[in-house]
Amino acid sequence: LSVFATEQSTAISDFPGPVPLLCELDSQDLAADNDKLLIEKLGELQANGAAGITVNAGACNDVVQLEELIAAIAANAMGSIVLVSSAEECAAAKRAGASAIVVEQAEIEGDAADNGESAPSSSVILSMWDGDAERLDELRAAERRSIYLNNACDGDARNGAARCEMLIKEALTKRSRSWSGSMFGVSGDATPAQRNPRMWAQSKRQAKEIMHDSATSRGLPPPKLRN
Repeated sequence: LSVFATEQSTAISDFPGPVPLLCELDSQDLAADNDKLLIEKLGELQANGAAGITVNAGACNDVVQLEELIAAIAANAMGSIVLVSSAEECAAAKRAGASAIVVEQAEIEGDAADNGESAPSSSVILSMWDGDAERLDELRAAERRSIYLNNACDGDARNGAARCEMLIKEALTKRSRSWSGSMFGVSGDATPAQRNPRMWAQSKRQAKEIMHDSATSRGLPPPKLRN
């Protein structure tokens, strides 16, 4: 972590500046009975350059532990990104003041509000995206303009970097009036496959090749390259 933080610090005077470094806490980190160890770890991460912590709410024992964790992260001057899969988890993350909340489905946030479980909050709501093209179209159709690209590198930062870059570009493509047209331009309601079938087929093929090479390099069964 400190190596990345030192490298990013060299970009302070350059646009767009250093990339915020986020560290993920897993179930093993949260399973420790000694809360003091967790607090010490948070302090160590912050001292080494972490700007925020990501955590899957499901890794916590209950919503009480989740709220306490978010508070501890804030106490160490870091932001928190919480992945939730239920209205109860979403409501708890909002109550605790999470910096951002990632929801798998838009209905989760709505259910939390409808049940009176969610008070007004400054938390940013992000929609989870795993890189699937159809899912991205669904998010755009629902006018979800803020997305969280989950596991973009498919567990392999070195070989998955190209895939990550490609997916980010795809998410920022000039698409439609409903997808922030004033910022990205207007290209009508046609899907990528309809606007340019050849390029769409090529991009899907390239994505599969990247995933194939990534899996092969890690000794995993590679996916089929057939379109």
